[in-house]
Amino acid sequence: MPAAPARPMSWLHGAGARLRLLFARRTAESRMNDEFRFHIEMEASRLVRERGLAPDEARRQSLAAFGGLENHKEALRSDRGFAWLAGMSLDLKLGFRMMKKSPGLTVIGVLGMAVAVAIGAVSFGVIYNVAATSVPLDQGARIVAIQNLKAGSNNDGLPTNLHDLATSRQRLRGV
Repeated sequence: MPAAPARPMSWLHGAGARLRLLFARRTAESRMNDEFRFHIEMEASRLVRERGLAPDEARRQSLAAFGGLENHKEALRSDRGFAWLAGMSLDLKLGFRMMKKSPGLTVIGVLGMAVAVAIGAVSFGVIYNVAATSVPLDQGARIVAIQNLKAGSNNDGLPTNLHDLATSRQRLRGV
C-alpha cells in the first residue's frame, strides 16, 4: 500500500503542535533523546555489521559522524517557534528573584522608569499642543494645510514667503 502524500501543515495545526511542545517539554525532550539514541544505535549497528568494528568503537564513530548532540538539540529547541516564551519566563523568574534580593535597586529602577514615562508624556503633550493647533474657523480642526499663493495676473503658483504666512497666522489667531 503506497504511503499517503504528505499534506502541508496548516498554521493552526502548527500552532497547536508548538503549544503542546511548550507545555509538554519533558515529553518532547524524552522523545528527542530517544530519536537521537535510535539513530546513533542504528549507525553503530551498521558499522559493526559492515566494517566488523567492536560495538564501543562503532558507537564512538557513529557519535563522531553524527556531530555534537547538544548542538543538534539546541537547533531543534530553537526551531520550536515558542522558544522565546520559555526564555521570557526564565527572564521573568530571574527578574523577580533579583527584585526580591535587592529591593532598593528595584525601587530606584521603578522610579526611574516612572520619571522617564512622565517626561515622555509631558514632552509629547507639549509637542502636540504646539504643532497641532486648529485654525479658529468653522470646522478648523478639519483643515489640513493653508497655502498662500500670490494673487494677481503674475501668479506663478509658488507659495509666498514665510513672512506672509506668519502674518496670516497672526490674523487668524486674532479672530
